[in-house]
Amino acid sequence: MKKIIVKIIITGIILVLLAYTGFTVYNYTSSPSAPDGGYIHMSFDDTISLFEDLTKNQDTYESVFDNDMLAYCKELHEEYGAVFSFYCFYQNDDFNLLNCTHKFQQDFKDNADWLKFGFHNMSDQGNLANTTSSEAVEYYTTVTKQLIEITGSEECIDTVIRLQNFAGSSDAVDGLMSSENGIQGLLTADDDRISYFLDDNDSRYIAEHDDYFEQSKKIYLVSTDLRLENSVVPYNDLTAICKNTNQNKIIEVFTHEWKYNAITKSKMKTVCEFAKKTGYEWKYPMDNIVYE
Repeated sequence: MKKIIVKIIITGIILVLLAYTGFTVYNYTSSPSAPDGGYIHMSFDDTISLFEDLTKNQDTYESVFDNDMLAYCKELHEEYGAVFSFYCFYQNDDFNLLNCTHKFQQDFKDNADWLKFGFHNMSDQGNLANTTSSEAVEYYTTVTKQLIEITGSEECIDTVIRLQNFAGSSDAVDGLMSSENGIQGLLTADDDRISYFLDDNDSRYIAEHDDYFEQSKKIYLVSTDLRLENSVVPYNDLTAICKNTNQNKIIEVFTHEWKYNAITKSKMKTVCEFAKKTGYEWKYPMDNIVYE
């Protein structure tokens, strides 16, 4: 009996180590199929460091894809058709978007069909939970104006975004929607917190479904399904989502820029393998808004 218990423990440890060292364990034969029209999208929150890297290395980088994270995203796009959004801060302790290089505008414009950027917050301090409409307009305009300058095109702007901490007052969301190049939608929480201005019932509904068009504000809401850093075996988690008929039409996967490392890269590839195996297309929610 002791030998059996030891074997079980050792097997469990091995599986966890395999998952966290890049050798993801899953069973292709159990993979379900995507529903008709089913699509998937991947995004990064807290983005600022990649712009700092591009600026610091503008004299040596020949392309925006000399940045490791963007290079890997490009690799996954070319191999699997993956599309990515980066939701951005205006500043960190040492850098802000106003000081970012504009050298790589053509690269960004040429890849705007699969590489987009959007507002997240001004910094990692605080959120928009108690923000007024005018303050939200100021914040959003400040960030989005610089993102357009950096990328060279409004086509690079994602208008269905995720705000810091999934927080945003009703007034703040009004301001974000009314801004120039304003938002069309929000990505809601991957956990049980109340998202943005929603009440308990609406927040519970969107947590249990793919999307929801909120009638009072005329804003599109999409449920976030999977946070990569919380998933040991993403393929298995995605398979479970795919089998849930209330949540399998849109699969929204995300992580954070500061979580990008070898483990995250492995998990990103697993997401792509899942999409390929199950038949999910790669699309942006902003291009697939359901007005109901």
